[in-house]
Amino acid sequence: MDKQKEMIEMCKALRLPSIRSLLEQKALFEQHTSPTDFLYFALKQEMEDRYVRAKANRIRLANFPEKKLLEELDVEALPQNAAVRLPHLKELTFIQDKQNVLLIGSPGTGKTHLAIGLGIEACLAGYKVYFTSVASLVNQLKESRSART
Repeated sequence: MDKQKEMIEMCKALRLPSIRSLLEQKALFEQHTSPTDFLYFALKQEMEDRYVRAKANRIRLANFPEKKLLEELDVEALPQNAAVRLPHLKELTFIQDKQNVLLIGSPGTGKTHLAIGLGIEACLAGYKVYFTSVASLVNQLKESRSART
């Protein structure tokens, strides 16, 4: 087995998929002037790809019922007090300050859209998020209480 194939196998074992795919592209490997240049490029690519995959995984694991972004939110349709507080909520400082956010209002006022949008923003900022509805949370609490867990 030549060294390049052996390095590809090592990347599989070490779970370095981005570097493995770079090694499989011989032209890209040969285009760098020194092994140090290629290693720097490959490690940088691996870090960037892991960062992107981590964001996608946090969003996937958050259990959002659908993908709704804050940019898609109709701010004009929000109640006035929510529209005023939206810029502050977008900063996500409530997470760092360990404060809760309660979204209360009539149906169709954008509470779920706002919650999902803030959750996605938090995922993109590196926070772990879990989305659930009040009904689902109450059911989980009842089930755990009846199971005494």
